[in-house]
Amino acid sequence: SPERVAHACWLRQNCQCSACVQAFSGQRFVEAHHLEGVKIDSVRLQGNNLKLCWVQAASGCKHEGEVAISKVWKHLSPPPSLNSITATTLPVIDYQVVLESDSGLWE
Repeated sequence: SPERVAHACWLRQNCQCSACVQAFSGQRFVEAHHLEGVKIDSVRLQGNNLKLCWVQAASGCKHEGEVAISKVWKHLSPPPSLNSITATTLPVIDYQVVLESDSGLWE
């Protein structure tokens, strides 16, 4: 089975602490483009969560937060295999009909 990796940036983007996520709406306060160069400084297991400390490479700023283990496992799960989709389950549309008419787009 191939190795699965949860990258530091993905873990930081999915931090669920109150500084990162608004409790009642789920809105994130951290934008992904601000996480460039983030590294994991430490990690420990606490209950059903990973408690992490990240450090921003350029500034040295640290952030402590948590990510649910269930969220990490879901992220690491392999995507559905394309082998499970057979040609009989996919629609077949005549390319020329789509090109030549608006009604072809609705088929």
